[in-house]
Amino acid sequence: MDLLKPMEKSKPRVATEMKSAAQLWAEEEARVVLAKGKAAAEAKAKAKAKSDDEIWGTEARERAAAKAKIAAEARAAEEARISAATTDEWFYILNGEQAGPVTLAELKEKIADLSIEPPLKMVWTEGMDGWKPVYEVRKLCEPAPAKEVISEPVAEVQEESKAEMEARIKATAEARAADEAKLAAARKIEDQMRAQDAKDARIALADKARAKADQEAKLQGDADAKVAADTKLREAAVAKATEEARLKVAAEAKVGEEARAAAVARAKAIAEEEAKAKTEAEAKLKESEAARASAEAKAAEETKLRAAAEAKAAEEAKLRLAAEAKAAEEAKVAAVAKARA
Repeated sequence: MDLLKPMEKSKPRVATEMKSAAQLWAEEEARVVLAKGKAAAEAKAKAKAKSDDEIWGTEARERAAAKAKIAAEARAAEEARISAATTDEWFYILNGEQAGPVTLAELKEKIADLSIEPPLKMVWTEGMDGWKPVYEVRKLCEPAPAKEVISEPVAEVQEESKAEMEARIKATAEARAADEAKLAAARKIEDQMRAQDAKDARIALADKARAKADQEAKLQGDADAKVAADTKLREAAVAKATEEARLKVAAEAKVGEEARAAAVARAKAIAEEEAKAKTEAEAKLKESEAARASAEAKAAEETKLRAAAEAKAAEEAKLRLAAEAKAAEEAKVAAVAKARA
């Protein structure tokens, strides 16, 4: 938590400045104008909520309700921590610098004091998570204790009810930035009222307040129109992004399908090539086996012929030996016959 830590504690300030009749009247006029502006803002918020319901439906309402519940619980927890704090010391930012500590009552008086410029906007006390705007701190929106008013114009002002006081304090805190020009005009008119009739000054101030309210309404209308245009552009951008995402998914699916088809075709071609190679290998193997069988048959035939030739040669040798033996026998017989002769 990034906080501006108090460097030095100051003593509580007891004295407060009294408000003049013009200041009180200007404050009342500002309350009326801001109440009207708040009513118009609430009407616009309701219209926007209705439009959001039509656009986003039940889911958006549930998310908004959950977010509001979480925010309410966080505010309640912070308020509980503030209530549990033992010190009544509050700090605030004035002219970009930290000031305090002051009591809660003193801080409320400073917030309601229209003579402080620029007005108090950011506050902090023990138990808070960080610096918060005045209108977000419920304790600062509670009415301050009524005090005795001495001046005669102020004595004629009736005591405000609790609800009116709360609305006045909250409205003053929320509209400080818009009221700076109005407060300057109120101070100028206050100086003039010393020499002029009070009724004429109130009428002039009311005219200025109405003109300011009209200008703020116009600015609010322009802001609402810009928000609507931004919403329309954002919805168009979301629709475009959705369409681009859909086209990208379709393109990726197409690429995947083409890759799958290419893979199937490649696998089919490889299978056909392998089948062809296998068929050629089997045919070549059969041819080799046939050639080997033919060679073996030829070798067997040659072996058979060689064996037959060898058998014939052996038979011829046997006949030759028989012939030679017969010739030798005949020669012997002839020799014997010749010897006898």
